Amino acid sequence: MVGVWTDAAVFIIVCPGATRVTRIDWSNLRESLRHGITRRSGAFFALDARRLRALLGAALLFVYGRISFVLFAAMDRVFFPRFRRVVVRRPLFVVGNFRSGTSLVFNMLSAGNRSVTAFRTWQIYLAPTISQRKLVRFLAMIDRRVLGRKGERALRAFNDRHLRTVPVHPIDLFLPEEDAGLLMYTWTGFFTWFLFPRRDRESRFVRFDDLPRRYRSWVVRFYQTMVQRHLYDESRGGLKPVPVFVSKNPTFTGMIRTIREAFPDSRFLYMMRGPDETYRSTMDWFGFWAWRVGDRSGKVDPDRVRAMMSHWYRYPPRVFETMNTGDWAIVTLERLIASPDRMLRQLGSRLALDWLVYSENRRHALAAMRRNYGSRHSEPQLRHINRFVSRLVARESAAITIRRFDTDLRLGIALALRIE
Repeated sequence: MVGVWTDAAVFIIVCPGATRVTRIDWSNLRESLRHGITRRSGAFFALDARRLRALLGAALLFVYGRISFVLFAAMDRVFFPRFRRVVVRRPLFVVGNFRSGTSLVFNMLSAGNRSVTAFRTWQIYLAPTISQRKLVRFLAMIDRRVLGRKGERALRAFNDRHLRTVPVHPIDLFLPEEDAGLLMYTWTGFFTWFLFPRRDRESRFVRFDDLPRRYRSWVVRFYQTMVQRHLYDESRGGLKPVPVFVSKNPTFTGMIRTIREAFPDSRFLYMMRGPDETYRSTMDWFGFWAWRVGDRSGKVDPDRVRAMMSHWYRYPPRVFETMNTGDWAIVTLERLIASPDRMLRQLGSRLALDWLVYSENRRHALAAMRRNYGSRHSEPQLRHINRFVSRLVARESAAITIRRFDTDLRLGIALALRIE
């Protein structure tokens, strides 16, 4: 019996046409391997021992995640077929450039509200399907009743030691996180470029809405089924009211139009921060990530960052002009920090967020987060990664690159502020 299941799994993984939802973007995977490993094909990192170890670890995690996802996704269709009937009503998507305050407002919107839901980190990378979550809860029950929560304590210790201490963007298994990581199961989305960046061009997923319509429809359909699975599980199979879905993904900034087509009644909250502060913080974040995936120098291509920021500044306002005013809002980080209560009331009124209540707990959470933001590039976590980031890129090149931002970026900021 085990052999039959193994053969079926291998067939589904190898055959791109075996299933529409769980297939892989083989062309993107081949391109990632070819251009991310071979230096003469545009690889950004040197292929040394450190890089090879990082790639091997990523490959093992991807193969394991892919096999388990395909098997459990098939079980969902057999044992929980009603998840496909779940209607995703009025979802809210928080978008904006990296390091623009999206995490801040996302935590404010999703914290302490039982009527809203978002993907948590463990749900994205450990249990994206309904069947996997059922298995996790079963194992957790055994851990509580038999092992005295030893497994839970070990998991939380790992979480506190290795994930919550990540500089710039701390990660917590039990808190909401960017669900764009779900697209890694089909090897699509911007996150694939993080592992295999190229010198000669930016990721094609920066301008996702410019990709062929058939490809965009397949990717967003996969994401839509994952949201349906999540809402089915959160509502306990329809026994409880379906909560409002909230998602925060800077990488979705270039695919607003595609998301709108898949979720016609969706709402968008676009976070904006000054380009100079956003640029410096993004360079530090990308530099740290480059170091984590195998490059000791933390090299970052400023031209690629500039092109990405330019598009993500000017594109959303153009799409918003074609939408109803009650379906989008633009908030600047400075205004949110200066008057959070007022901004939350305005958001609740404009986007019809009836569940948005500014509680005392949220006020304390905002006060703690506010210390990580300021008028200067002074996020405390960045001190821990200065040794990973090239000083030339992070300091001298920063001022030069800011002056080189094209006119479209400045016009996009002016248009966004005018619309707001």
